[in-house]
Amino acid sequence: MLLFCCLPLAEAQTVVTSGTVEEQSASASTALDELLARYPAGSIHTTEDASRAGDDVHKMHALIEAQFADEQKLCFPKFFATSCLIDAKERHRVAVAKVRAIEIEVNKFKRRANVMARDKTVAAKRNKEAAELASHAKENQSAIADNAAESSQASVPSSAIRSQGSADDRITKHQIEAKKRQAAEAENEKRRASHIAAYEKKQQESEARQREIAAKKLEKARAQKDKEASESK
Repeated sequence: MLLFCCLPLAEAQTVVTSGTVEEQSASASTALDELLARYPAGSIHTTEDASRAGDDVHKMHALIEAQFADEQKLCFPKFFATSCLIDAKERHRVAVAKVRAIEIEVNKFKRRANVMARDKTVAAKRNKEAAELASHAKENQSAIADNAAESSQASVPSSAIRSQGSADDRITKHQIEAKKRQAAEAENEKRRASHIAAYEKKQQESEARQREIAAKKLEKARAQKDKEASESK
């Protein structure tokens, strides 16, 4: 069994597909322990961390399922097949739950990263629009000043007044449209945040229901196991 104490996940997968069931079990258990040690709670801080953890979780799921399938095959020929299957299912459930904790953290980080990326894009767009508005206003003010300097009359010609009024109207219209877009984006962002919160709550409720169902099944299976043990005496 000590042969597998330091196997990396990739090598552990090779053992699971080629070794004995005992070797497979030891390898899968060691690989799971290494995965949990590699990604303790709060250890995912970058996109690279999340991507690497996601790949390792995917490989670990494959290991767990392969090990569970082999253990089931060994149980069927046994006299107390039900008891053997119950134990195998419980080991499988515990392993999946441990990996699921890392998977949940990866998904949460990715959702936060997506929201931050969208916020950064929106902020850049707003800054660009503000710069364009300032540039347009500066250009219009410069044009009005040039027209006023060239005019030798005391009053401003009606064409200049119309030009200034038209420029002011364009600026005002552009500002109104920009504000509308900003308000719509803020509302969309609020809606996305609400959807994320609702999704996470739904996931938590679903996991709670699954744990409750699993507990009931386990209790029922244990009762069956006790019954078989009693009948065999």
